[in-house]
Amino acid sequence: VDDLLGIVHLRRLMRLAAEDQLDQQTLQQFVREPYFVPEGTPLNQQLLNFQSQRQRMGFVVDEYGDIRGLVTLDDILEEVIGEFTTGNGQRARNVHAEADGSYRVGGSVTLRSLNRSLGWTLPLDGPKTVNGLVMERLEQIPQPGRQLDIDGYLFEITEVQANAIKNARITPGGASSVSPIDA
Repeated sequence: VDDLLGIVHLRRLMRLAAEDQLDQQTLQQFVREPYFVPEGTPLNQQLLNFQSQRQRMGFVVDEYGDIRGLVTLDDILEEVIGEFTTGNGQRARNVHAEADGSYRVGGSVTLRSLNRSLGWTLPLDGPKTVNGLVMERLEQIPQPGRQLDIDGYLFEITEVQANAIKNARITPGGASSVSPIDA
């Protein structure tokens, strides 16, 4: 994961793949050098960096050069000015209400958007996403079925993919009714 060779925008290749014109040489023409962002770069500075480098996304690296995540121009703008995309359309793809009062949530969903859209009070002083929060609390990559209580919200991991939580079920105030739970 930390030996990133390049990035390719899938939308540029879809037409070629559909027309069966995608081969290794064509693929290599679309590979771009990755752009790296040092962890801890202030939002306003990174916004200026994106502008001067003509980039829209970058890979966040820690002091050892290990990739810690991905940041996009949209992420920064939403942090600065709030959500500017159509909230209902975005939430519908990543947050699904269940009949039992729980929610199926994608691991990349931001805690801020959950708090804002569902009136929750998930902690915002650390990780920014569901995946980040659970991984920080467990200090390991969980297996599907793992449950834990975080500030009165029951998190059940339902799907893990590529060393990250892809989906979880979150039940607000639901920790008292389900066991076993990790503290």
